[in-house]
Amino acid sequence: MLPSHPYTTFTLWSSLCAWLAGLALFFEVIRPFRDLEADGPLAIACWAMGFMLALQLWVGKHRRAPAAVLLLLHGLCLLACFGLFVLMPPIRLF
Repeated sequence: MLPSHPYTTFTLWSSLCAWLAGLALFFEVIRPFRDLEADGPLAIACWAMGFMLALQLWVGKHRRAPAAVLLLLHGLCLLACFGLFVLMPPIRLF
């Protein structure tokens, strides 16, 4: 197995941290204000950024298995969040 480039490892961990930060914001662990008007967009931005980082790993053919797992995690969170917007329009997340 070839040693991984330091930027590849940094991108992998950054994507994982973005997913965790998005979860912590969405479930109000970081900012417990019971108001998703500010935290909802921040969580979506974290998940979108992590998705792009994982996509960069996937396209660059570096560490495909962790990139696939991260793409799945970020994609599921984004789909679930946007599904909430479609299924429950009276909820004010923004």
